[in-house]
Amino acid sequence: MTDQVAEQFDFWLNNLTSSIQEVSNLLITLPINRDTLKDAVSGLEIDLDKVQSYQTNNKKKTTYQFNTALPNIASALRLQAKAQRLLGSNSESKKSSNQTDSITTNTIHRKIPEVWQALFEPSRNSHIVATCGGNKICLIDFETGDIEQRYSADNREIFYALTWNHGFLLDNKKCNILVAGGVLNTLYFICPSKKKQITYFSIPKKVKCEYILSLLFHPKEKQILFCAVLTGDINILKIHLSLESVSSFEIEAKIDSHFEITRIALCNYSNMLFSATVCGLYGWSLKSEIKKEWNSKMIEFCLPKNPNNPESKNNIVDSIEVMKNGFIASKCVLHGVIYIWHIRNVEISNNSKLITVNVIPNYILNWCLTENYYLEINTNYDVGLLSCGDEKGSIWLYDISCLKDTDYPPSESKIINPIQIIEWPIVNDVHLIKSRKLNLEDNDIIITKASIHKSGRHLVVITNRNTVCLWSKDSAS
Repeated sequence: MTDQVAEQFDFWLNNLTSSIQEVSNLLITLPINRDTLKDAVSGLEIDLDKVQSYQTNNKKKTTYQFNTALPNIASALRLQAKAQRLLGSNSESKKSSNQTDSITTNTIHRKIPEVWQALFEPSRNSHIVATCGGNKICLIDFETGDIEQRYSADNREIFYALTWNHGFLLDNKKCNILVAGGVLNTLYFICPSKKKQITYFSIPKKVKCEYILSLLFHPKEKQILFCAVLTGDINILKIHLSLESVSSFEIEAKIDSHFEITRIALCNYSNMLFSATVCGLYGWSLKSEIKKEWNSKMIEFCLPKNPNNPESKNNIVDSIEVMKNGFIASKCVLHGVIYIWHIRNVEISNNSKLITVNVIPNYILNWCLTENYYLEINTNYDVGLLSCGDEKGSIWLYDISCLKDTDYPPSESKIINPIQIIEWPIVNDVHLIKSRKLNLEDNDIIITKASIHKSGRHLVVITNRNTVCLWSKDSAS
């Protein structure tokens, strides 16, 4: 078994072990934690399916490492069967419905779909922010706080990915298009200006656990959409949208990154597609014409070793952002910093199937050391700001307006500290207290994403408590 396959297998086996423990604990208090149990069983099924897939696909490479997973798989199958029996029991349903008000207080927030993405409409004059969570897509007016438009999909859908297409030509008129995708591997296209869902396309699944995790439009070729799924595939789609005739899509090409993808990004400066994965950062040159037989060699971008544990083999890159002029911002789990580096002088040879490139950062942004994964970075190079949340409800803001393209490799990486850390406010909401909903001060607030408005005067934040929060800059500041 190759080191990369072993690393991926260990990742999913650890996930499965955690899921087994979680479901075991929840089964003890089923009437109180019924909704949470459903979510935990869904996670268990995904982890179990992934571990079994690795065993099936690597039969010829079966090792002691695979054999040690058999007890975990057996435990997972038993727990899965037990949980499904109990969840289907009418008596348990009655118990759950007859719980006291105190139990309702503890569980009400679990019934709210988790918010996974929030993005401002890409226009300086727009006051719309799009969010997705559960099977809902919402368009919110951040000046009033009102939900202007709401779209619902199949009840089985859970939206994870969201992206805007600025200036898409729809029936010969330019407009902004919103696209979302999730566990059903289906793309939903919305035209906010027309207040209408244009269409939806389903992408065939290769395996059960395949679902959309990241979406990105080509900044110049507006009809090209990059769609990354959990299993490591990146579908390059050509979209044809119309309100007056039939919409359609074609799969122009497909890239297999071999690893679970966390985010994708496209550097227009170098025409390079990046894929942040649980096993590192990879890229492909898009300089050649994209077509069905198109095949570009995969490039591995080796980021610095963990400064807190140089011996660590954890290579999870959980966020990547492309800025103007060839600068890339990337973040690795457990490193406690954000790396900014330049693509210009990275020499790419064509001598092997996998090309390895060492990345030496031009700048290192001091952040916080946290064990939480997938806290996304966001940049607005027009106003010179980079943002990232943390596990204490704070938003870290950095000044990136003075980045300079130094010689490669730089003599040393320049350290940058945040210009401001916006702390979580003290929330005193009388309505929340009276309605007995979740008190936002009772639990740790994790900022999973903080997006910056085009004007630089507004921030939208999503948290692990299923909240969408909006900050506006004081006009006097």
